[in-house]
Amino acid sequence: MDIPWFTPSLCGGQPFFADVQSGYFSVVQILALFLTPLTSIYTTVLVFAGMGFWGTYLLLRQVFKVSQECAFLGATLFMFNGFYSHRMIVGHFGYHGIMLIPWVSYLLLFRSSDNSNNGANGIQSVNAVCAVLTGLIVAYWIQSGLASLMIPVSLTILAIGCMAESGNIRDFLYRSTGAAILATGLSASKLVAGAAFMGNFNRSHYLLPGINGATDAITLAFTALFLSLKDIEEIAIPKMSNLQWMLSRHEWEFGVTFVPILIIAASWLTRLRVGGSPQAKHSPRSHIALLLLLFILTIPLAVNIYTPEWNAILKQTPLIKSSSGLIRWWLIYIPIVIIYSAIELDRLTLITKYRPWIVAGFSVAIVVVNLTQDSLYYDTQGYDPRVVSEAYAKYKQSGGDPAIHSIGTSESMLQRNDTLVAGISQLYCYNPSFGYRLESLPLKTLHAGNIFDQTDGFLNLKNPACYIYPAENACQPGDHFRVDQRAQAELFAQYKPFHFEVSTRQKIANWITVFSLMLVLAYGVWYLISMYRNTKRA
Repeated sequence: MDIPWFTPSLCGGQPFFADVQSGYFSVVQILALFLTPLTSIYTTVLVFAGMGFWGTYLLLRQVFKVSQECAFLGATLFMFNGFYSHRMIVGHFGYHGIMLIPWVSYLLLFRSSDNSNNGANGIQSVNAVCAVLTGLIVAYWIQSGLASLMIPVSLTILAIGCMAESGNIRDFLYRSTGAAILATGLSASKLVAGAAFMGNFNRSHYLLPGINGATDAITLAFTALFLSLKDIEEIAIPKMSNLQWMLSRHEWEFGVTFVPILIIAASWLTRLRVGGSPQAKHSPRSHIALLLLLFILTIPLAVNIYTPEWNAILKQTPLIKSSSGLIRWWLIYIPIVIIYSAIELDRLTLITKYRPWIVAGFSVAIVVVNLTQDSLYYDTQGYDPRVVSEAYAKYKQSGGDPAIHSIGTSESMLQRNDTLVAGISQLYCYNPSFGYRLESLPLKTLHAGNIFDQTDGFLNLKNPACYIYPAENACQPGDHFRVDQRAQAELFAQYKPFHFEVSTRQKIANWITVFSLMLVLAYGVWYLISMYRNTKRA
């Protein structure tokens, strides 16, 4: 199987595998081998929603030791969180992996000693298994398009670790370190290719917006989490400065409904009324964890507060400086609020007898709130997928490939990025790597017309290898195929492999990825054999 390094369907030819948003190695791509594209997407959304539910339930039960009812409620809240559902609706499909956050947290935090009867060797074995599984999930995040949110996702997991009173910090460090090494190895090929691609296109020229003051930031975060107002965009935008690109409603969707804040308020009021809970002895470790947790919780607010001086610092910070908005970092609050509310509900001993009924009522309320939200903004989105779906069915049946034959902007009633079904590579495509208005796209001689039009010795088709490995292919980023490279251009236009050179660093990264994959497979076989032998002995 050849990795689809490039695609001719957009921008006259561009990188695909190296694009951080691409998700070739993902569940949805695997399902697309057997299902239609829309069905595979819908199935993936449901599968990951379910995985988010069970991951949260397991995390709350096994790590935070809450009751079944409270774990069920927390799992329901996370399954219906607004960030996931609305990102899926608007097509930010690379974010589907956030529903695996509870699984990573569980794998890093549950106590080995509770799950092994074989002493130190047994604990080491559990740590190794958890590290491998976590590494696979993190590698999946990178490969499936979640790379742009890896910082807030990592902070979320660290914050959950700070909340856990159980768990061994040494095990946590062993597992997380092993997982990071494995994930880096499995993703080395994509990471190196992506770094090479992005290294040729600077996005730090965009303004970084922020909210005018901590009070407004806290208010907006509270509103986004618990109220999910349909006009939140109109409320938020006047409170912001340095705004270059409109942050539409979907950028403010983080809703976990009013249920968590109602539980937290009831718990606090009850505690005050009965004179508070008995004072527990806190170790230095717990104090450090609390301070670290509070620090992490300030980060999503801090990076979204605007002052000229603070903004200047953020614009010099690696990775952050290339962002055009950091509101999405508020996703950190979703699991934290849900876990904390489940813990607080579990502590309300006065309602223990009625807890199943209360949880049932809250669960119904969560579903009702989500079903009755004003969805006009999303219902009126103009994209119709039928053009692509029908073309997919046609080529699936015929066994042919929709080869690209020309560069263009539109044809008949086709929308902007649907022209590929007519064999046209969209000249004015959408790819944030080149800027939201393609400010960084080196058009050069690219023009509407046949891909084999000749201008100054070049064809009318980009050589995408030049975007990533210009030195190795004796070209500059954005260069076209030369006339003497027509055979390679023909293969590329037909979505077939063509010869290009890669950097030495890329070759090493490719081998590291292959070796890491073989290592995981070998470990999996060894582990299964060991389990079988242990079962036979028993």
